[in-house]
Amino acid sequence: SAKMSRGRVLHVLLSLALSDNVTGRGALREFKTQRRGKPFFRYDKGDGTLSTGASKQTTWLLKLAAAAKVPADLCSGSGCDCNALRGLSIVVANCTETEVLGVIESRAEVELAEEDGDIAMPKPVRSVKAGRIPLSRTPELTWNQKRIGLGAANTTGRGVRIWVVDTGVSATHEDLKGRVTLVGFADLGVGFGLCSSNTDQRCFDENGHGTHVAGSAAGTRYGVAPDADILSMKVFTGETAKTAHILEALEHVLAERRPGDIVNLSLGAFGETPSVGAALAALTFAGVHVMVAAGNSAADACEGRYSRYRRIFVVGASNQSDGRAFFTNFGPCLDLFAPGVNILAADYEDDMGYVSKSGTSMAAPIVAGAAALYLETNMTAEPEVVYELLDATAVKGQLKHLYPGSPNKLLYLGPKPPQNMSVATGGSTGGSTGGGKPPAKKSTTRPPKNISVADSDSGAADIGEFDRASASCEVGLIALLALPLSVWSSADKRA
Repeated sequence: SAKMSRGRVLHVLLSLALSDNVTGRGALREFKTQRRGKPFFRYDKGDGTLSTGASKQTTWLLKLAAAAKVPADLCSGSGCDCNALRGLSIVVANCTETEVLGVIESRAEVELAEEDGDIAMPKPVRSVKAGRIPLSRTPELTWNQKRIGLGAANTTGRGVRIWVVDTGVSATHEDLKGRVTLVGFADLGVGFGLCSSNTDQRCFDENGHGTHVAGSAAGTRYGVAPDADILSMKVFTGETAKTAHILEALEHVLAERRPGDIVNLSLGAFGETPSVGAALAALTFAGVHVMVAAGNSAADACEGRYSRYRRIFVVGASNQSDGRAFFTNFGPCLDLFAPGVNILAADYEDDMGYVSKSGTSMAAPIVAGAAALYLETNMTAEPEVVYELLDATAVKGQLKHLYPGSPNKLLYLGPKPPQNMSVATGGSTGGSTGGGKPPAKKSTTRPPKNISVADSDSGAADIGEFDRASASCEVGLIALLALPLSVWSSADKRA
């Protein structure tokens, strides 16, 4: 039939509504095989064909054993042009598949190899320009600042550095001016380079995502830690970032780290990527505090590139009604939730302008800012200590419409939550409730049929300044996810 079936129409609409950043070129999936017992990752285009061929020049990421030093002759005679990220025990190799297989098979130090992948530029679920806001119209605290108890904070993050690995940061915006250093940038032609100064145009934010993230964490008016310093690592070139460039940025952070440093990764990607896991593990074991966005696909966060590793904060998004934001990823791989809907922060297109955005990309830097407040007077605190503190002070049992396995924990700075919120009691919907070290992260099952994805966002408070008609339409689409698959299978048969 020329008619597209109802099920297929719904599939297309839901794909558009929940599209998230994915690994690979376009929508490629990682494909793992074994070479002499070692994992070898390539990209499957989705039609059973691979994105690389045996003779095609490609960038590969070689992960070495954690304790192994990178031998000077690792790639000698292989035909591979190699660059060692020594602090991360990773080697970036440019060569053909045949040549990299020779290295894998001949060198015991190499644990696995993976093809370098692309990450799509982060896109918030919603973005609404607020324009210039006179100080006379600025509320004492925004909704998200109130919700996390910022009014009770007695520190400002002074002396703490937050590395923003993103699209760049506007160093001249009034909410950040004087506290931003443009450090590094990605260049598809030459790899990762260092900025010459804050006027180096190669390091400018050309998207706005990174500037908003920086403002959410440390903006003077709308951030959490208004005296923290921002160090910008621009990893996006055009619409994509290479995994290799992100690794090079993280290696620089590791080399230049200081006590109390925080790294925020509001990047979306799915697929098993051991090299990124190794890099984040190296950072946390070196004392760097890592915050990552859970993702905006309303899916299991355990599928995420960054979210399966311990000692790392994986942050989901909540709304003004203390419900699960309809777009947020979920499950036991999350550590806690933070406000992520209608977050007002700096606009990269106007040094005195602001923009409201929604996404887990906005929630993660709010947690980064909260960590900065604590670290101001505890610079040498280990990541586990900060984890335990934020876990202990989080409001328990307040969030609504969570999927089983998701932690019912909402970021809160204290010392006391509002009367209708509790930090002492409650629990999670199938997850851990108390403090202590992070639990092992395991994959969860799909959402149960009796929980509607639309429930958390049906209130007017969550729609806020956004267009109500379009928001209602989108929420309606998301609600379709709660329907049993058999309903649409039957519809297809009737079409």
